[in-house]
Amino acid sequence: MTIKSLPAILSPHSVVKFWARKPLSLIINEISHHAKILDPFCGSGTVGLCSVLRGSSALLSDLNPVSVFIAWNLLNKYQLSEHVFAETEHALKEVENELYKVHGGEALDFAVWTNSYVCKRCGGDVPYETIKVEKPVCKTCRSRLCFDDIEIKEKVIELWTVSGRGFKRYTSRRLLKVYHEEDENLKIGSWYPSGTLSYPGTNRIFREARRWRTLRIEELFTKRGLCAASKVYEYIEDVCNEHPEEGDLLKLVFIASLVSATKMMPHCPSSGPSWKIPRYWIPHLREERNFIRSFRRRLHRLKDYKVVWLKKAKDYDFYFLNCLTDFQWSQKSVGVARSDARKVEVSSPVDLVILDPPHFNEIHYFELFYVWQRWLQGKHNDLRFADYNYWSQEIDVNPNAGRNEEYYIKEISYLVSKYLSFLRRHGELLLILHHSDKSVLDRSLKQIKDTAFCDFSVRSSVPLVPSSAQGLHKKPKRLYLAKIVPK
Repeated sequence: MTIKSLPAILSPHSVVKFWARKPLSLIINEISHHAKILDPFCGSGTVGLCSVLRGSSALLSDLNPVSVFIAWNLLNKYQLSEHVFAETEHALKEVENELYKVHGGEALDFAVWTNSYVCKRCGGDVPYETIKVEKPVCKTCRSRLCFDDIEIKEKVIELWTVSGRGFKRYTSRRLLKVYHEEDENLKIGSWYPSGTLSYPGTNRIFREARRWRTLRIEELFTKRGLCAASKVYEYIEDVCNEHPEEGDLLKLVFIASLVSATKMMPHCPSSGPSWKIPRYWIPHLREERNFIRSFRRRLHRLKDYKVVWLKKAKDYDFYFLNCLTDFQWSQKSVGVARSDARKVEVSSPVDLVILDPPHFNEIHYFELFYVWQRWLQGKHNDLRFADYNYWSQEIDVNPNAGRNEEYYIKEISYLVSKYLSFLRRHGELLLILHHSDKSVLDRSLKQIKDTAFCDFSVRSSVPLVPSSAQGLHKKPKRLYLAKIVPK
């Protein structure tokens, strides 16, 4: 199996955008035929997919319950029945007709919104340029303001619709006023998650654009988007009651589409709609996307992905495990479990260990997956997603959680020592580090070697491999691949 022969739809990233995603070629080239592979930071399950394509077996795990959910649903053999698919399309059409029809029945593609900022003390304007700094200033009374002193007024300035004749742009004041008034008068009757964007049991807030107070989950969403998302999720939970496996696939589509219901989509015509920065933020100029159209696109991608995947994985067995040591290695098997990488144990030696821990200096997975997890926990408290305390056990560099670079290096050194002991003779460990600074990567690899509990050598290293999309921050993100073998 060569990477060039793979259809593009087979990439898991076509279904759900996962932070720090890597091209399949990066992993598949490291896997030999009929190998036993261990991946304790499985993310979205790319290693499992590549293992199947190479005819190898794999045991995957992750501490993050949302990550395990994504990996399992991308890899298992469940697919949507024609009945559930048709019923879902019908439900989507009803919600779209209710919420996203404008100007004589045309379907909304997106609306462009902007903010204006007003001083509550005197009614004067607060320039956007000062909002971006830590201490904004009123243009009229010249007083320094905190967030509570500023009133934010949202204004829709463009509507874009789509029909058989293509896209149309509307800027009519009357039409924009009607759209805004309809938005303000919406009543949200279905369940949606609430809560603040902060670490549970602490007063530590997530990194965010509004630095002066903690945002609530619902504040991230447009009112129309939240209404649409809650109606769709209510339908999905009804599906789960009768068809749990198919309901989980719909939940996967839901979280993959969810950003389209939020205010976090900057209006950037040159780069297209996406969540540009790995944190929760609300851009000054943003797009309100048609959530139903986004969901429908992802739904069709999942359907196409599963058709191709089932052909590739027809001879494989897939297991969702409560205990990693229960996994029975065979030539064609893949196991997925939730586990802390420091507590993983295996029943037999493996040929390849892939250690791909979180980014050094940017990706905080608990924060990024928090809103997804709150939705997945749902109205009926799905116990698979009830644990929010795992944030204290993550391995990353996160000042918010009290974890610095020294902690990170110490933990990675321990993991390298631990997983080298799992290798059979002539086995190999592939360590993948992420950082924007090459000197930090070089220094870190040296520190890991100096502090590990066993002696090893770096057979080869490939620095400065490009990482995933950079987004608006324009930081050069790199991967450092180190192939490690015990001495």
